[in-house]
Amino acid sequence: MFCQLHHSVFSYKKIFFCHFPLDNMEKSFIIKNKQWRTCAFIKIFGVEMTVAEQIALKAGVCRQTVSAVLNGRKNKVRPEKYELILKLAAEFNYQPDLNARALSGRSVKTIGLIQPSFSSLLTLPLVGAITAEISKRGYKTYILSPRNAEEEQSAIREFIARKVDGLMIGSVFNPDNSGNYPLPTVVFSTPLGKTDLTVDFGYGIRLAMNHLYKVHGHRRFAFLSDWVQGNQAKYNAYLKFLQEKELPAPAPVETKLCKDPRKQVLSLIEKEGVTAFIGTCDILPGELMNFLNTTQYRCPGKIAVTGYDGTFLCYASPIQLSAVVHPVCEIARRSVALLFDKIGKSVSDLTPEPLLISPTFFKGQSCGCKGVQQTLNQYHLQIDNMRNLPEYASHFEQ
Repeated sequence: MFCQLHHSVFSYKKIFFCHFPLDNMEKSFIIKNKQWRTCAFIKIFGVEMTVAEQIALKAGVCRQTVSAVLNGRKNKVRPEKYELILKLAAEFNYQPDLNARALSGRSVKTIGLIQPSFSSLLTLPLVGAITAEISKRGYKTYILSPRNAEEEQSAIREFIARKVDGLMIGSVFNPDNSGNYPLPTVVFSTPLGKTDLTVDFGYGIRLAMNHLYKVHGHRRFAFLSDWVQGNQAKYNAYLKFLQEKELPAPAPVETKLCKDPRKQVLSLIEKEGVTAFIGTCDILPGELMNFLNTTQYRCPGKIAVTGYDGTFLCYASPIQLSAVVHPVCEIARRSVALLFDKIGKSVSDLTPEPLLISPTFFKGQSCGCKGVQQTLNQYHLQIDNMRNLPEYASHFEQ
C-alpha cells in the first residue's frame, strides 16, 4: 500500500512516494521537520481526508494550526495564514463538530435560550435582539420553548447534556426551582421567582397613569387585563397609584374570567364614571378602542386607553395606541452582557439584587395626545440611543 506525502517547503512542493504497512497507520498524521520548519501531511490512498486536513493541506500548515484558528485562537499564527485558513474554511463550508467539542470539555460556543411563549407579540423582537447580541460575540443560540414546568426542566437538562456555555431563561414556570442551575445562567424579564434582570413593570404603569392624571386630567381609572394574577406587579402599581391619589378602585376587567367584557366596560363607564383604561398589553387596548368607536364613548375623545409593550399594534389601527414601551434592545444588551460576564468568571449563581430596567411611555393618540409623526421603530431607536447618553442614564435606571 502506498501513501502520498505532500511536503510544503516555503514556496515550492515536493511529492514523495513511500511504502508503509496500512495496519499500523492512522488515516492521516503530521510530520514536523524542524530543520525546514515545515509540515508534511501523509494521506493513505482510498481513505478520505477530513475537511480540517484538506484546509491544512491547501494552507500549507499543520492540522493543529487549523484547529487553533477555527476555534478563535490567534496566538503564534501569522496574520496572512490566519486569514487564508478562514477563507478556505468558508470555501469548504466548514462546520465544527459541537458534540466532539463538548465531549472534549472545550467550549461549544453555544448559548441555550429558553423562551416559554411565542404567542406574545413581544417575544419575537426580544428573541431576535438577544440572538443578535449573542452572535456579535461569535456564539450561536439554541432555542427551546417549553409549555409547562415539566418541559422547562427537560429543556434545562437537554442544554446541560449539550454542554452549552451558558443558559438564558425568559420566564420561569416554577419559581421554587429558579436559581438552582449548574452552569452560568441569566434569568431575565420575568415577574416570577428569582431573576437577574427584569423590567420595572410597576414603573411603566405609573408612567401611563401619571400622564393621564397630570396632562389629561383623568380621575377615574380601570384596569384592563386578560388575567390579573399573571400581571400582579402591574396591578399592584395601579392600586398603589390610586391609593396615593385617593381615587376609587373599581373591579378590573379580566377578559379570561369575565363572561361579557364589553358589558362590563360599558357598566364601568356609565355607572362608575371611568374615563381611562390601563392595559397590560397592546392587544386588548386595541380591541377596546375598536369597540368604543362603535358606541357614543369614542376614543380618543371621551375615553382614554393605554397599552403596554409598544409593539407594532400601536400603529395597526387608524388611531395610534399610546403605550408603555418594553425596552427590548436594552434587555437583550444587558442580559447577554451579564451572561458572558458569568461565563468568564465561571459563576452560575443569580445576582443577589436584580437589575431593573425602566420602560418609557409612547404618546400616541389613544391617550388624548395628537400622536407623533415618527414610526414606532424610530421611537425605539431614539430611546435606545438616549439610554447610552450619560445625561439620560439616571432617568432610565431609576
